[in-house]
Amino acid sequence: MQHLAFKFVKIHPKAIVPEKIKGNLGFDLSVVRDENFYEHNYPGQRNDWRYILEPGQRRVFHTGLKMAIPGGYGVVFWDRSGLSVKQGLTKMAGCIDSTYRGEWLVCLHNTSTVEYEIIEGDRIIQAIVIPEFSITFKECKELDDTFRGEKGIGSSGR
Repeated sequence: MQHLAFKFVKIHPKAIVPEKIKGNLGFDLSVVRDENFYEHNYPGQRNDWRYILEPGQRRVFHTGLKMAIPGGYGVVFWDRSGLSVKQGLTKMAGCIDSTYRGEWLVCLHNTSTVEYEIIEGDRIIQAIVIPEFSITFKECKELDDTFRGEKGIGSSGR
């Protein structure tokens, strides 16, 4: 297994540094408070920052981290299975290049019919490191044949 070192800067005091666990493909990123979002504080509960993601709503959330991805690699965001399957939360976009040095932001979309409460510190997405490839595009008159050919969406069956 190859080892990579990600340099990082915490730009928010409550940012949680991710941990890559051996055997897991990705690592989880957590949300931090964003002063521009409405806060929900409930009587008798801790004074945590919370945000309600309404049904059908999408919102960009902050991680409070900037990271330097080593050259030759990139990071893609992937849904956390529990949030996706059980709560209907899915990612929108999410590809970070090794040349990017800004805060890592996560756009979530609530596809369910019920609101979902996100609390500061919640793990909201998993990040997966992928290799970068050198690609050359070559124009040609036609492409080679395959068993599928030009059959499109849904053509491979159930």
